[in-house]
Amino acid sequence: AEHGLKALELIHELKPDVVTLDVNMPVMDGLTTIKHIMIKCPTPVVMFSTLTGQGSHETFEALRYGAVDYLQKPSSLAKEDFKSQHELIVSRVKNAARAGIKAIRYLRPVQVTDRNDRTDGRHCEHVFAINTTYGGYGALLGLIPEIDPALQASFLSVIYATPSNVDAFASYLEEHSSLAVKRAVDGQRMDSGTCYLASAFEDISVRKDADGVFIGLQPKDSCESQQASNRLMTSLAETFKDRASAILLSSLGEDGLSGAGSILNSGGNIIVQDPRTCLCKETNQLAIERYGLSTVRPGNEMIDAIRA
Repeated sequence: AEHGLKALELIHELKPDVVTLDVNMPVMDGLTTIKHIMIKCPTPVVMFSTLTGQGSHETFEALRYGAVDYLQKPSSLAKEDFKSQHELIVSRVKNAARAGIKAIRYLRPVQVTDRNDRTDGRHCEHVFAINTTYGGYGALLGLIPEIDPALQASFLSVIYATPSNVDAFASYLEEHSSLAVKRAVDGQRMDSGTCYLASAFEDISVRKDADGVFIGLQPKDSCESQQASNRLMTSLAETFKDRASAILLSSLGEDGLSGAGSILNSGGNIIVQDPRTCLCKETNQLAIERYGLSTVRPGNEMIDAIRA
């Protein structure tokens, strides 16, 4: 389809398993088109654009409107060769099709006008570590804006993106959340009613003393990011014991599994998003099998589980 209006006609006629959508199109742009798709014929959408790189505003807007994934257009400037970029695109588009419409969530605007009512400054009584790798931006966009800032808890999440892209996402998420959202900083005191975001390419931990709970954050010596959530969760289990919880959202691989087990062994809790609603379900399924966990669906069920 040469533009968004034509795409809407074809989607209605062909009822495809998945749609790849450009951000920049004549007549009707990609962000407007995806809004119409989600209203008229909900279909898994993967966004493509030279602008839709990690950290761009258009990426986050597309995910908020219902896109299940995003990719940059193939480029000779990318680190990977064209063959690798081609294989990545094929894999991600097929994965979006397999996820189906259960992975789609249109995220309603959140009223955040009463920012002065946020509860920054209170010592955190409970800490949740949020694990999400593949599909992380969309998963966090679906959860963090729904959390009541009055909850006596803090939230920590490691994002599989570069530090600069985490900076951009933290700013975007802060604009759309009643919960305060901050970029994690070394030596920062953790407060209730706040979500802290770190990059998987940083070592993050927590320490507790008489003055409160503080974040430890250091750049990694290498680019290896595979065990970022495990290290964070293990640190929380040691520091908070039964007042630590793990939340497992859309993820690929085993990062977060052993860390969640440490939290469970310390008396804490694990909340697992129903794999059927995840863009990628591998980690969640492994956790269910390993620890015999029940699952919850995103939305009210997830918020009720956190509140409990």
